Formats: sequence, structure tokens, C-alpha cells
Amino acid sequence: MNVMHRLLIRRIALITGLLAMDQATAGSADTNRLPNSSSLAVGWNQAGFDARHSSYNPYETLLNAGNVSQLSVVWKTTIGDGATLRAVTGGRVYLTIGNRLVTLQAGDGAPAWTKSFQGDVASMAIRNGRVYVASNHGAGSQRVGTLTALRADDGTLLWTKLRRGAEFRYVLTSRDALYTAVTRLTKSPGYTCRATVSARNPVTGKPVWSRIGPPPVPADSPFFCYAAGPLSERDGVLYARFPCTERSCLSPLKAFTANTGAPLWRKDDAKFDAVPVVGNGAVYLGGNWSYVASVSQYGATDGAEGWSWSAPDAFASASQPAVAPGKLFFSWDGDSGIAELKAVSSRTGADAWSQAGYFGKPTVANGLVFVAGQGLAAFKLADGIPAWTHPSPDGGNFAASEVIVVNGRLYAITYSGNVYAFGLSP
Repeated sequence: MNVMHRLLIRRIALITGLLAMDQATAGSADTNRLPNSSSLAVGWNQAGFDARHSSYNPYETLLNAGNVSQLSVVWKTTIGDGATLRAVTGGRVYLTIGNRLVTLQAGDGAPAWTKSFQGDVASMAIRNGRVYVASNHGAGSQRVGTLTALRADDGTLLWTKLRRGAEFRYVLTSRDALYTAVTRLTKSPGYTCRATVSARNPVTGKPVWSRIGPPPVPADSPFFCYAAGPLSERDGVLYARFPCTERSCLSPLKAFTANTGAPLWRKDDAKFDAVPVVGNGAVYLGGNWSYVASVSQYGATDGAEGWSWSAPDAFASASQPAVAPGKLFFSWDGDSGIAELKAVSSRTGADAWSQAGYFGKPTVANGLVFVAGQGLAAFKLADGIPAWTHPSPDGGNFAASEVIVVNGRLYAITYSGNVYAFGLSP
């Protein structure tokens, strides 16, 4: 396999890997009033754990540096090649494969319920007993984006919203709000793509406000019209990425007030696939463009440019960061075969520690940093000392997307679609 192909596969794994969110305990309001801040609760209900995509679970207390070495496989099941681990919450493990949403019992991996959609699943999130799924089918002018709400306990359909000639690309939940990103592709006479970000009532799915992104971007073909989203929210501010193409890839990052959609600031950045990760007063973008890997910091309130890091190697890939108090964690690899997990100061970008040989999306919980890739590993957050490792299974490497750590268990998936749950030995 050549270098470009290998890096493309890893990029796809990082983009599609992303996985699951926190569950709230408060009931949702049946009005169009939106809250001004995000909240966290035990459970991993959307990509990156919470609405700010921190990949940091501050509620984990069972796993720690003293006992993590006792982790062992509790159960294993096979979903299939191309499956994505999305969430673990409410006693269920949520996965998608193609156009199917599959749920398992978190305790033993037994099947719970399955739901099929007309097109492949692009994104999903869970909140207050509802599962929100973005899926898309058709091609060209016949493309149809679908946003579906289901009951989390049994998959019963609650409502469906359609966007013809467009794609629902991203869904985010925070408190009593539901946010979506939609990309519309047109051909008149050439291809253009434009994005819309909306806040919706989570009970009815009806829009509360919508904001159209920057002017339409020309594209040579539909393949190069990169999608709207991802979205993140923190302290009443919604952060949204907008499309770029191979002609123009200063992919904008825009900030809006979360409850009204009023624009706050905009920054252009070349990392078209980056997820805004919010924490410690800043927004962090880690990603790639033309195989140049970098991580950048922006002020959360004004978009002011802060520090940046670039991979010292050509044809490199960088993971989405994870943020914890005072630190930022990410991994990268490049053309020379170097792979490295890095911990840096979230304020200055100064190196704290690194571990060679690891490339994957980090997860942080209770003083530990977890990463998947060639195998599974956990390192002490403070100094990077190894605390636990688990080799790749015979069925294939663990996916470089984030692992889920919640309620004393670790969940991971291989590229071949084998799902593993790890727990502490009796």
C-alpha cells in the first residue's frame, strides 16, 4: 500500500471515527426557547463526549491509574466491516454501519434493537431519551437529506425531517437544543456548495433559527464539495465549520450566539476536516489539508489567533485533539513512518510529554489518556508514563477513532467491525 493510500485511509478513519456524547438528566422544554450554555452528565452520547467535543469525561471515577492495568475483555461481538462506534449511554451501545443503526446491551453485548434508513448515516447524537440521526440518499439533484428522531429505549420513530437536493451532514445536541448542519449542492452551470446551520426544537424538529454560510463555493465535481459541519457549542456560543473545495479551501470557522444565531466572528483555516474542540477559553482545530498536519488555537470569544503547531514531516496526518484542564492531547504520523501521541500546554502549545508509536484520537478520563490504533493504550495524564496496553486482535487493528470510556468500561472497535468492551477484572 503506497503512502498516499495509507494516509487517506487514516484520514477517513479519523473523520468517520468520531463518536458519541453525554446524556442529560433534566427534561427538555417543549418551547422554542434555547439555553445559553451546554451541560454535561454521565453517559457518552455524541462524538467527543460533550457539545464542545472535548473527548474528556470528567465523571469517570471507577477507572484510574492504580487499577487500569486490570482491564480485560468483558465481551466481544462482530458488527461488520465499516462499522462506527457512536455512543454508549442508558445501558446501550450505539453503532452505525452503512444505513443501519445497531444497538447492543452495554452489559453483555447482546442485540437490543436495529433501525434502517434510506441512506447512509452521517452523524448521530442522543439527548433526553431521543436519538437524532442524520442520513442521506440519492445523487445530484435527487439527493435527499433526512433528520430522524427515535426513542432511545426501543427505536420507535418520533419524527422525520427531509431536505431535498441537500444533505444533513452533522447533528449536535446541547442542553435542550438540537443543532444541524446542511450542505446543498447545485449545478447551474457548474457545481457549487453552500451550507446552512440551524437550531431546532428537539421535541418537534422545527427550526428555531437558521444561518446560511459564506457565499457558494465553486467545485469541479460533487466529490470536492466538502460537507458543512462539524458543530460545537460552549457557554452559549455555537462554532461551525463551512465547506471548501479543491479550488478554495480556506474552510471558514464561524461563531454564533447559540440561542439566536447572531454572528460573532469568522476565521478562515485550511483544515477542512477539523472538528472545533472547545476548552480552557479557546477553540482548537487539528486536521489536514494537502497532507499538511497542524493544530491551531483561537480565542473562544473573539477568534483571536493563538499558537499553532505543524508536523515536522511531509505527507502527515493529525488527529482531532482532546482537551482537559491545562492540557491538549493529539497524535500525528507522517511519510517517514513516525507516529506520536503528544501532550502540550493548552495555553501556549509548549510540549509536556510525548509517546512514540501511537496514532489515534485521544480520550481523557480520570487522570488517564487513552488511545487506539495498532493496539490500545492508556498513559498517565501528568507525565505520559504507560499505565496499560492491549495488543491488536487477530481480526485487525483497532480503529484510530476515539475509544469510549464511561462508567468503568472502555469500548473500542476494529477496522473489521469487531466491537470490544473492557472492564476491570473481578
